[in-house]
Amino acid sequence: MKVVLSLATGALFYVLIFSVLPIHTNPEPATLVFISNLFDVLGIFLWIAAMIRVFGADQVNERRFFVCLSMFLGSSAILDSVHNRILMKHDYVWLDLFLSAPPLLLAGIIFMTSSRPLPSFYGSPRIVRIVRIGSPVFLSLALLLLGLFVSRSDFYIGTSAVVLSIGCYCAMNIILHERAIEAEESLAHANGRLTELVSTDGLTGAPNRRAFDQRIDVEVRAAHRFAQPLSLLLIDVDHFKQLNDAKGHLAGDDCLVQIAQALHRALPRATDFLARYGGEEFVVLLPATDGFGAATVAHTLHSAISNLHLEHPSSPSGVVTVSIGISTYDGSVPPDTLELIHTADQALYRAKSLGRNRTEILVTREVDKANLS
Repeated sequence: MKVVLSLATGALFYVLIFSVLPIHTNPEPATLVFISNLFDVLGIFLWIAAMIRVFGADQVNERRFFVCLSMFLGSSAILDSVHNRILMKHDYVWLDLFLSAPPLLLAGIIFMTSSRPLPSFYGSPRIVRIVRIGSPVFLSLALLLLGLFVSRSDFYIGTSAVVLSIGCYCAMNIILHERAIEAEESLAHANGRLTELVSTDGLTGAPNRRAFDQRIDVEVRAAHRFAQPLSLLLIDVDHFKQLNDAKGHLAGDDCLVQIAQALHRALPRATDFLARYGGEEFVVLLPATDGFGAATVAHTLHSAISNLHLEHPSSPSGVVTVSIGISTYDGSVPPDTLELIHTADQALYRAKSLGRNRTEILVTREVDKANLS
């Protein structure tokens, strides 16, 4: 779009010059003044455009280039204007020095800008964003004003230029907004992916301890708000250290992955939540589930692990088994997340002390206090 606007502006400038410049006769003084003013406006326009690009550049070398360009175009615009004004009244040969001065000054400009640091505001991210957002306006506005001026002498060409400037401006804004939306969607997807990675256990792919800590707070508050029970299952792989010693850590890691997958498949509802609690321990949250329902789910989980038939040389049964401790919160008293976890841990300790490969259940002390009152 910027190329189209630039070409259209150049073509319209050409049309404007030859619409007032006679071909077969000498131009009038007023015509020469008009053309001289027109070239002055063109020089100032290019100068301003280069200065704006200085502030819109986000790379040091790019900024230095546009600093040199703006200084060159500025000196060229001034010297060319002086040359044209004097030439209209006097025919001096030495006036051509004005035209050759800017290229000669360019070497000094390059040396001066390369040896000095640029001001800090040149690289301001906010200024860069403002210039980039406003850059579509500059060329469109130039073509619009030029089209309005040309329309006085050639209505159809001038009107076409005005329509083209408006159309290109709208198209560039649409493209700009589309890119902004794409960037926003890409950022949202990246943030979601990052959140997922932060909350996922790298080995088993199950939610990790961080995700569990966030989820249990939500579930406990919901259970108290709706006066519904909430059960927590703390699961420990029996004799896991001996498994690692006998078969190696890679085999132990593979065992944990298969157990996590089996536990996930065995949970009956989408609202049930499984996470790796740490080491060889897993934890399950069962919303709206009392002690009896939790015991039924625990039996299902025992069967799921047994059906894997994972060999364990140090286990009495010869295969991998788990011990499960259950705690249940009935939602009748103000919640205590730590108490719910502590009670499940006590139940798990009891299951392990009674021989492992079994389930034990305890209610929280808050529930006991509520029942006593």
